[in-house]
Amino acid sequence: MKSKYLLLIIILFLINTLMASSVSIIPNPINNISQRVGEVKTYSMTINNSGDFDVSDFTFGNLTSLGFVFQNATTFKNSTKTINFTVNPTTSFSGTRIEKIEFKFLADIPIVVTTYPINISPGQNGGFSPNYITVRAGDTVTWTNKDTVFHNVFSSQFNQNINPNETFSYTFGSTGIFSYVDQGYNQFNAYHGTVEVISRTSQEKVHNPNYDFNWNLDLNFFLNPTNITFEVLDTSFDVFATGSSDGLIRIKNVGSNRAERINLTANSNWISFEENNFNLEPNEQNIITYTVSPLIFSTNETNKTYTINISIIGSNIQSDSKQILVFVPFTEIFQDTQSAEFVFSLLDKFCKANPNNLFCNPNRNITTSGNTTEGNFTLNMTSGDLFEFLRRFSNIETTSIRQENKLSSLTDNYNTKLLNIENNATASYNKQFENESLARRNSNLRWISGVVFVICGCIIFGFWKYRRVKRKIGFKEGAYEYRTN
Repeated sequence: MKSKYLLLIIILFLINTLMASSVSIIPNPINNISQRVGEVKTYSMTINNSGDFDVSDFTFGNLTSLGFVFQNATTFKNSTKTINFTVNPTTSFSGTRIEKIEFKFLADIPIVVTTYPINISPGQNGGFSPNYITVRAGDTVTWTNKDTVFHNVFSSQFNQNINPNETFSYTFGSTGIFSYVDQGYNQFNAYHGTVEVISRTSQEKVHNPNYDFNWNLDLNFFLNPTNITFEVLDTSFDVFATGSSDGLIRIKNVGSNRAERINLTANSNWISFEENNFNLEPNEQNIITYTVSPLIFSTNETNKTYTINISIIGSNIQSDSKQILVFVPFTEIFQDTQSAEFVFSLLDKFCKANPNNLFCNPNRNITTSGNTTEGNFTLNMTSGDLFEFLRRFSNIETTSIRQENKLSSLTDNYNTKLLNIENNATASYNKQFENESLARRNSNLRWISGVVFVICGCIIFGFWKYRRVKRKIGFKEGAYEYRTN
């Protein structure tokens, strides 16, 4: 009867889990926020809870550090709710923020001690299934490897390799949130997992990271406007196709507020700036060096004057633009391409215009489908290619592990047989030693018995001989007495 109740509880739990998986929390806030630092504005967002349980305790990433203040709201099941939030930026910021929105809900899981299964499924879309689970203190989680290669479960509590078709179980004795990962596939989210452990009897709120969603925000927090002066001190250049020339730009903040995120740009890749993305305090000025390096690949492009625009922009300044003129004298490009000087000058100019090119920067990081790790070259491959590479490598490791296990089994078998041989030899030696000892004892006993027998015989013979002599003497004495009478 108890088993029936237990089965019913587990079925209800599974039904509740399936219902929970249909939850969709959809934000509908404003995504572009632009305002001055110190200015307070109020915005609104609508949250739609299409799930079958209430959600609450929302957190909005690290937006509070930028001056966001949110209401503490509960959104009931199958309902929507509009909440207001205020923004009061305390520092300037411009860019895109992707913040993760999280929430909690009441956990409804069995109070009886339960074992929960987690499968490790094969393929790029496989991984830990489910990758999030809520259990109670004292419950056990069992991982089963359904793949053809070995996998690993690693956390602060355990570190276990699981071969194909094998399992690993762990009983969680304390409450908390325990994250684990397959170290061989930690680049893929599907191979990360979380076990949230709550108390044995109480009803608690839990957070399932599978239900988190991102809020993409374009933010522009700027200081009050200020005025600057923008002067291009060198505006005319004569530069050969193989050469370069430098000019100066003077920028001064003549306003009363700090000028932030000042950037210089040009409508030609011939121009490179010594410094960019800087700030200027009131009455501060900056002298910037810029370099003109023509990128000429044809004779027809020489003996011409080129007009290039240099512009200045910033978060709280008025944009401005100046023109410079660059004259490139006549040059026979075909002839000059035979010259090492021309080739190296082109390479230098190309790398200045393309600093992230692998040829120009061989010590850049490896980038694979958005994931960046340390390295010395660019790896041009998709996440699927990387996954297949890892699987092949893991397959080799699995084969190696199996061979090691076979070798270990043969070694154990050999050691066992060798031990048996040694034991048998020892037993045989001991038996032989006992038999030899027994034979020596028996031989000694026979000799002692023989000696005793001989001694006893001698004594008996001597006693018998003594009696006989004595009797003979007696007969003689009696006969003498008889004759005398």
